[in-house]
Amino acid sequence: MKKRKFYIRGESDFIEVKGEPVVIDGFPKYDFFIYRQGMNPDFYQITEGTTGHSIAGNSHKLTAIETAKERLIQHKKQLARVIRKTIKKYGLSPAYKKEIPK
Repeated sequence: MKKRKFYIRGESDFIEVKGEPVVIDGFPKYDFFIYRQGMNPDFYQITEGTTGHSIAGNSHKLTAIETAKERLIQHKKQLARVIRKTIKKYGLSPAYKKEIPK
């Protein structure tokens, strides 16, 4: 089985990070993951997988997930539109780009 890769959006490009999938109740069709920030390894960041953009962060893993859930609930109506606009502006995460066999 191929190991999944996770990417965040940097200033000018996507950056691969070590992460793990996270399921947020109420948002089953979306892809989120959690990772520890490189410059601050005691800080957990919840990221939307197709865009690589941060949703929320905290020094406690469960609090980061709960904060992300609260923000997502607050902006639920705009979420799909914001994701589409972000992908159009910055591109799709490399995790979602299909590799072309040689």
